[in-house]
Amino acid sequence: MRTQIQPKPGFYQHLTAQQVTDLVESLVKHQELPRQYGYVGTGAQDWDQQATGELFLARTRLLDANRSYLSELISRHERWDVIDLGAGNGWPARQILSWLMDAGRMGRYAATDISADMLQIAERNIGTWFDGQIPYEGHIIDLARQRLTDHIGHDGYTARLVLHFGNTLFNLRDCDQAFRMVRGSMTADDFLIQDRYIETPQDFLARVADNVDSAPRLPPTQRFLVDLLGINEDLYTIETGYDPLRGERFKRIRLTTSASIHFDTGPVVDLDEGESLLLNRDPIYRPVELLAKLGEHGFTTIHTFQSDDDKRPLLLTVSVAA
Repeated sequence: MRTQIQPKPGFYQHLTAQQVTDLVESLVKHQELPRQYGYVGTGAQDWDQQATGELFLARTRLLDANRSYLSELISRHERWDVIDLGAGNGWPARQILSWLMDAGRMGRYAATDISADMLQIAERNIGTWFDGQIPYEGHIIDLARQRLTDHIGHDGYTARLVLHFGNTLFNLRDCDQAFRMVRGSMTADDFLIQDRYIETPQDFLARVADNVDSAPRLPPTQRFLVDLLGINEDLYTIETGYDPLRGERFKRIRLTTSASIHFDTGPVVDLDEGESLLLNRDPIYRPVELLAKLGEHGFTTIHTFQSDDDKRPLLLTVSVAA
């Protein structure tokens, strides 16, 4: 006997028709819920509330440790435009925007995200932090499929800092393609500034073992989309682990009963008992592997810096289009 499920009304309010189609296709073909759709509606609000957590403080320390280098980089051009990949609430970019403002070299700030709700939060925050002095642009872009140049104009001569703070591109099913499209949108005067947690699979699995919960729940931004689909918590168990074939850590839910999801349009999606749905993927890289990946994507890395956190260091990279 299959449990019959219908998405909640908010599902259709928060996602566009194209996004619903993409999500259904991902369920059918890949048994996966696209991570980026967890940042709409209250999912965006949940993420905004997490913005001062451990990662953000670690990033602040990382950028402070590299301020001398980044200030010298900023001094190379009279003006910089900033493109923020997966801007979230704008907090990750705040430090660099502040330095550009202090140097009198701030041009446009183009925030990209797949979530209109997230972009509205970023616009509000940037306006508050900088008293409306930074020209803000919000662009809804699916970085898995769309080139930056299809949405963000360029005058042909202003240098740009392309910021990738967080996991936006890494969480995509084909992050290699996404990186190549970003590379294809950059000019010789542009720089990609990125940070990334560095660890081994063994380190990750040890962290998972140290944080076993007798009654685990999904984080709010991951649970949000599952709840919107109408998949109640009593219908699944949660699995966290490492896929050695793909070199990725993952979080997924495994159904404890068969179910059918009835969408307003499109096919009924049947899910069998024991079937899993992937909620999050994240490649695990050592420093040399990450630099090699950037090279494969068409970048030359000109600066690296690793934080001194023994347990889970952050690696900052500054790269140019090769």
